[in-house]
Amino acid sequence: SARAELEGSNLSSADIEIDATNEEADVSVHLEGTACTDSFSVNKIELTKGFETDDARITVNPRYDVGSEDGDVVLSYSKDDTSVEVTASKDNQSITISQQVDEENKISPTISRSGDFSVEWERDLGDDNSVTTTLKPNESVNVEWSDGAWTANV
Repeated sequence: SARAELEGSNLSSADIEIDATNEEADVSVHLEGTACTDSFSVNKIELTKGFETDDARITVNPRYDVGSEDGDVVLSYSKDDTSVEVTASKDNQSITISQQVDEENKISPTISRSGDFSVEWERDLGDDNSVTTTLKPNESVNVEWSDGAWTANV
């Protein structure tokens, strides 16, 4: 799929998003760029490749921002009610371990190389509704309530 956004006052350039997926190969590509009347430039690109093994799922997701020259990779492993996600860049690394406690509750602590720590609690309220609370000790508590088409944050 592809999508373009044009400013009403400036029709000489467009922000472009291109998504390509091959479900059989379990691979997808996402590209963001800008198209002008005489050029095209890539701003961001990412690839996701999935693997199924021993009743588990592994994904590899390298991402690169051309403008900032920053890249990272997200590796994830999911099996049953547990998932592990490692995000690594040249400057920082983090790991999140998520456990689906029961049908309605999931707990996900995250720790990073820089020492940052957070814990997220997601409560499924049914009918595509949920409350997610994220605690960052000595920093913040965020509560997000998603109720179908709308979301409230506190």
